[in-house]
Amino acid sequence: MLNLVKPCLVAAVLGGLTAPVAAEPLVCGAHETIVGALAEQYKEERQSMGLSSSGHLVEVFVSGGGTWTILLTTKAGLACIVASGLRWNGLTPTVVGGPAA
Repeated sequence: MLNLVKPCLVAAVLGGLTAPVAAEPLVCGAHETIVGALAEQYKEERQSMGLSSSGHLVEVFVSGGGTWTILLTTKAGLACIVASGLRWNGLTPTVVGGPAA
């Protein structure tokens, strides 16, 4: 009997580890409003930006204390926070195919 319990227990634990995590609700609003709130509440400033393949503006905001936020903005100006966290570590960008240092 114990020989059957252990595999079932392992399967249950592993199944729990791969279960999807409940998604956090998106925080969205006008681009100017969200950017202003990031600056005021978290002292975050835009560190980098780019366009996604679908034409959305993707921006990374970072504070001196290491907090960070990734903001996605539609062409219509609706901005949503898609990720945020602590301990941002900015890296020096390198150019692929550029001159060697």
